[in-house]
Amino acid sequence: MRTPGKILRQALVFMLALLPLLGGPAHAQMTPPAPREPPGFGIVVAGGDAGEGIELRRVGFSSRRLKDGERMGALTFQAEEHKGSLVPARLDSTLAADGVSVTYQSVFLELKNYSALWGPLLTFWGLRGGATRITGSVTPSGGSRYEFTRDQIAPLLLLALPLMLEHPGFILLGGLDGASAGIALDLVPRRVWLELQVGAAIAPGYHDALIVLEQSFVVTRALSLTVAF
Repeated sequence: MRTPGKILRQALVFMLALLPLLGGPAHAQMTPPAPREPPGFGIVVAGGDAGEGIELRRVGFSSRRLKDGERMGALTFQAEEHKGSLVPARLDSTLAADGVSVTYQSVFLELKNYSALWGPLLTFWGLRGGATRITGSVTPSGGSRYEFTRDQIAPLLLLALPLMLEHPGFILLGGLDGASAGIALDLVPRRVWLELQVGAAIAPGYHDALIVLEQSFVVTRALSLTVAF
């Protein structure tokens, strides 16, 4: 049976446990949170090179560059293509240099972190992950032309698997395939900006009886324009 004394002690313990909660909301009501900027998105177009004389084309979408205190960031979804950035080694000495053609295509998400530098100038770095495909053709000397395709997704998955035993979030590490860094110039603050970027991405490998493609990375340089609404 619950005696009046036991009920009083339980009520006292319950009230003491509520004191921190009672104080928290009262303080929060005195200092209302700052209004959050609504999300927005925009368009990204970029051009550059992926090696000597190799034209790079990139197009996609970007979130508005959001600011949280001293931190600024944006998430982009882009498609990239360049031809000739990957150069296979020829295992057949009779294979002509122009008898091999390789095209690099990638669709990826990139998360960028910005830091104010001076005035409208900012620095940034980013991490990207997505799916990559290389397609190519080989024309042997005196033989018929053939085509090949190689796809890549989550190139660091084997590295991430042991870490996933510690925390499932490390699966994101397995999906990473590149990084970038550069300088941004705000034309309209956080709405329209130019970026000069240097990046690197893991490249798929390929080999057959005539060629072998062992280039580990593709290095790119690009100038992009982002217009966010």
